Amino acid sequence: MRLLTKILIIPTMAILFADSPNWEDDPGAYEFTATIAGAIVLYDGVQLGDDGDLLAALDADGNVRGVGLMLFPPFGPYQGTPVYEVQLRSNAAGDLLHFQYYDASSDEVLDISETYEFVINDVIGDVIDPWTLNIQTTVDLGIDLIAGWNWISFNVDPEDASLASVLATVSETATFINSQSSGTATNYGDYGWYGGLTSLDPTQMYLLDMSEAATLTVTGVPVDVASRPIDLISGWNWIGYLPQNAGDVATALASVGDLATFINSQSSGTATNYGDYGWYGGLTTLEPGSGYLLDMSGEGTLVYPEFDGLARLDANKQEVVLKDAISDWDFNYADYEFIGTIHASIESRIDFDKDVVGVFVDDQCRGIAERMYFPFDDSYFYIVQVYSNIAEGEEMTFKYFDSENGEVVEYAETMMFTSNMVVGDGFNTFSLSREVGDLQQPMTYGISDAYPNPFNPVTSFEYTLEKDGMVQVAVYDINGRMVSELVNGYQSAGSYPVVWDAQELSSGVYMVNMISGDYSTVQKVMLIK
Repeated sequence: MRLLTKILIIPTMAILFADSPNWEDDPGAYEFTATIAGAIVLYDGVQLGDDGDLLAALDADGNVRGVGLMLFPPFGPYQGTPVYEVQLRSNAAGDLLHFQYYDASSDEVLDISETYEFVINDVIGDVIDPWTLNIQTTVDLGIDLIAGWNWISFNVDPEDASLASVLATVSETATFINSQSSGTATNYGDYGWYGGLTSLDPTQMYLLDMSEAATLTVTGVPVDVASRPIDLISGWNWIGYLPQNAGDVATALASVGDLATFINSQSSGTATNYGDYGWYGGLTTLEPGSGYLLDMSGEGTLVYPEFDGLARLDANKQEVVLKDAISDWDFNYADYEFIGTIHASIESRIDFDKDVVGVFVDDQCRGIAERMYFPFDDSYFYIVQVYSNIAEGEEMTFKYFDSENGEVVEYAETMMFTSNMVVGDGFNTFSLSREVGDLQQPMTYGISDAYPNPFNPVTSFEYTLEKDGMVQVAVYDINGRMVSELVNGYQSAGSYPVVWDAQELSSGVYMVNMISGDYSTVQKVMLIK
């Protein structure tokens, strides 16, 4: 189940009451200029501009960086209507400017949604095609919550950011809230919320525990993403999602580049940064209302872009449809506070689309995933999000459902749960190879006969480990030169299939050598092209 987000525009202006503002241009204080050659100001689609109205550009400290001149062009589509010309000022490129509008008829200063990053000698708009500036309005962000734990964030600036105010619409059903480092709070009913966490920040993710399903509604001005950077630390960060529309993972996290290594959602999947290959995993799209765990290899600053609302949420990890044979694998992720991720692969047999891997604690399912294609290595794996209410120490076991044959296979491999664990990736999976039924048969070290042999250019075989340990399987030419290393690492006892593609090699005799501990064996294979 996924958090659902609903946004409703409310016709309420973000208003600062004031007398006529003392906005004075100061040309001598700034070296560089840019020009808005034409801009119109709209409120709810209605063009503004009466006698005494003013438009000003300001910096983050409130200094005036330009005051508009109201024009009434005698030609073009905006003939006879108020169009503003503004000379913008700065001492350096890159300054972020915002705008305010004074409505003389109501003696109100109104905030404008748009911002501008200063470019020296830039020209923006004209009286034929003016830049549109919109009076800021508030929006209602609706987040559908389920009973249990919910990872939430909000992309609006509420007038009152206190915990009790932001959570007012779920005051009867929300019981506890946790932050990454700003404290926690408990709902004491008639006494209200109490704890170290007293106010909420849109840049942060929070864990909210609900006694029953409800809808949280947060009202505020949409966050200006360009002016709201999120400072990130090395390691895990609980981040909020600030754009008003859903957006793809790679674009959303572009500002932190390769410093970001992994991102986790509560139930919509995960994604790994594979460097030059880019981001890949079940999580493809980030969405308003949801919070995320982002792992960083170093400190960085995240600045979200805005999105056009065309991103597809259905591209994220979908709910696994359980067949009758595994109907008891159903579970509720919201029952659990902690999460981890395992990238697993089936090594003991051939698997198929719609096959499922399940992770269990004492026969209670804690996570499931369907087989997924990994394009960077032309292989298949399972990205399993696993859950627990104990931060560390529960032993997990594994089962596999063969959808072709309706068979459930138990594996002997186990793993201890640790909160935020990320085991493996698409290139280095956690191998499931020791089927419980096979453990009754004694195993000895060895390599099966390669098939086909002779071959062109692909052959396959299986190697067996009697005990857990380091193993190397490599191919040598007749001069003793290694031409391919197929396996090199620590593996559990069991049998493992290997496919060798000799496309880049010339015809001839090659030696497949397996070494594990004191055991060593060689098999001769012949490549004929």
